[in-house]
Amino acid sequence: MGKTAKIIVLCLLFVAMSFDRKADAVPVSFNFNDAPFPGFVTAIETYMEGIYGSDITVAGAMTAIKSPSDKYVGVSVSGTTMEFSFSFNYAPITSVSFDWLLHPLEWISPNDFYFYAYADNQVFFSRHSSTFEEGGSGTTSFGTPVTTLKFTISGSAGMAGVDNLTVVSVPEPGTILLLGTGLLTVISRRRRFNNMAQMRTTCAFGGTENWSNIFRRSER
Repeated sequence: MGKTAKIIVLCLLFVAMSFDRKADAVPVSFNFNDAPFPGFVTAIETYMEGIYGSDITVAGAMTAIKSPSDKYVGVSVSGTTMEFSFSFNYAPITSVSFDWLLHPLEWISPNDFYFYAYADNQVFFSRHSSTFEEGGSGTTSFGTPVTTLKFTISGSAGMAGVDNLTVVSVPEPGTILLLGTGLLTVISRRRRFNNMAQMRTTCAFGGTENWSNIFRRSER
């Protein structure tokens, strides 16, 4: 393949990778009603990866139950700050929304719950309550793709967690690189095929071109 063609292909690949991939973003929702119960990190990872189609690391979380038909993923709290997290290792996210639940034990006083959500260690949502509360976070969009969502809860005693976690993922860069590599291979093979065809034509019609030049050209 000639230098000009290589430059063109590389430029196309660069443009494709630099293009705003939000147009190709895919929303994915995790309704933890379908998650195993009781379930800990391995079971939750298996459930989420089956929906997401890419590697996810879950830390610190367990599947808890709010009612016979509604589950959420979270932690129990007993006087210290607890946390759990989801890491989208190979397909980071550009936005997130979730339902949250805070359930401090009201017979313990004082028992204020402080709930924070982090995107790659940057706080994007918080809630403070001393009674049972649940609600929605709304949708938060990120300027750059985020790998890890972390949730922290502090209080005297109780439970807290999230449900209906919805994220928007971006395509894995490996997919674009594979397409580009395939394109380069096709162009290279096409060029070699054309050179060999020209060589056969030259020989068939009694051409006098130097053999070494013909083979050298076919190897480019």
